[in-house]
Amino acid sequence: KGADAESAFARVAIMPIIRSKLSMGKLDEGGSRGECAGLFFLLDGIANTISTIYGSILRSSESMFTNETGNGSKSSSSRMEVDLVTCGVWVPVATALMADPGIKMSIFS
Repeated sequence: KGADAESAFARVAIMPIIRSKLSMGKLDEGGSRGECAGLFFLLDGIANTISTIYGSILRSSESMFTNETGNGSKSSSSRMEVDLVTCGVWVPVATALMADPGIKMSIFS
């Protein structure tokens, strides 16, 4: 099941990276408290770490879960519902940013 694969990937592979990098200090790095001056660098660091460790898996998953017809075109009716990039990576990142009240208030206010 696609949702199970996405959830397992997010929990086992991605969340430890996010937890190791996400902090209020890193969010504010280079600016005053609450300015989120470090947001770009924080997200860039998370994305680069994920790309370095899991990039080949994520690239493979984009084609792995798509069945192609004999003429080379993709058949949407046979597409499996697994999206590791969106549900396995970016949903956990967004969830982590919104789970901490201080970080959420700084970013989204």
